[in-house]
Amino acid sequence: MCGIVGYTPLTADYDRITRADAFQRLFDESCIRGLHAYGISHLKSSLWTYRTFDAKEIPYYFEGDRPTIAHARYCQSGDWHVLENNQPIVVGQTALAFNGCIHMGTKEEFEAAFDVRCETDNDGEIFLCKTADAVDAEEFVRKASGFVETISGSFAGVCLAFGQLIVSHNARRPLWRCEAHGARWYASTADIFRRAGFTGATPVAVGTEMA
Repeated sequence: MCGIVGYTPLTADYDRITRADAFQRLFDESCIRGLHAYGISHLKSSLWTYRTFDAKEIPYYFEGDRPTIAHARYCQSGDWHVLENNQPIVVGQTALAFNGCIHMGTKEEFEAAFDVRCETDNDGEIFLCKTADAVDAEEFVRKASGFVETISGSFAGVCLAFGQLIVSHNARRPLWRCEAHGARWYASTADIFRRAGFTGATPVAVGTEMA
């Protein structure tokens, strides 16, 4: 299991310190689900990503005016000692942080199984490669949970693509959302929101939504 965080601002008028503190609390509580490596991506003029082995570094890079995803990794696929294998996984201008399993095989095995060519040993890259190869990429992302269902995988993901945050999960992995501090937040479980001091969290319906 891994911890994922998604964030998108809803108002331009906000308290920077309040949002930064909320992000730190939510990320810190998400780290209970992943203790190997950490990462964050957000959208500036282009996609920006940072990965580290020190969880304390991640909140420093949060900016409250930008859609953001973050990840706390529990390693299942790809050596976590190699930073490039950790999340968010990036292909082109799309970044993914996910919790679940698409394929438990080696890089060579999952490349053959899905007819993709990946740069990393992380099976999350399968999802991004398939998205990038789709004739209508946005429609493919909208159907992401169906894609995962067809391969009998488990998936809950927050993705930065097409200039916005997209979230998706199937019934095998939880995903919750909450609106607070003029923003919309996503995390793996209701308990993470509760421990981070958020109220009013609700489960995300199985499927895909543009946040």
